[in-house]
Amino acid sequence: DLETLSESSLIADYHRNLEYGLDEEASTYRRELERYFEAFRARAKTYARISLLDARGLEVCASGAAQKSPARRSAMDRLRSRPDEVERSAPVTGGDGIRVIRYAKAIRGAQGEFKGALVLHCDVGAIDELLGTIRVGERGGAYLAGPEGALVMGRPALAGMSLTVRRPVPGTSWSVVLAADRDEFLRPLNR
Repeated sequence: DLETLSESSLIADYHRNLEYGLDEEASTYRRELERYFEAFRARAKTYARISLLDARGLEVCASGAAQKSPARRSAMDRLRSRPDEVERSAPVTGGDGIRVIRYAKAIRGAQGEFKGALVLHCDVGAIDELLGTIRVGERGGAYLAGPEGALVMGRPALAGMSLTVRRPVPGTSWSVVLAADRDEFLRPLNR
């Protein structure tokens, strides 16, 4: 999602208009970006906020209810120096009570100059809810596991099930795990 949104021509057009001093036109693109972000958030249902930041880390435009705050200087410096990497925060709880993980990607101009960052504030509660809808048999389901296999998100009872399959979450040390009760899963084969 971060890659898709960061490549929007609306972002490039916004910056191009700013460069030429066309503030009114840039403002129009900024409002279009807010509408685009809002439509994307409504479809995805997993983002508390989507923000476009300028090169100083200040919010240019956004959609969503998560607490607005400037980006930390260290995060912006890392994005500036490593343009192709995604910056990911640990889960944090904002002043609004929403627990999020922030994913950020550098925005570059046509000549490669650093323009700012796009930030997705992934709502941990929405992901937990989504995981809760996945069922494997009568008792199994899905959960998110950390690097050592410990439960990060999902139903705690699933972490103890003996039949599991894992797939890594790209760009993280986490895995999505599908878990089933071994006896329940093998019951049809034993008949």
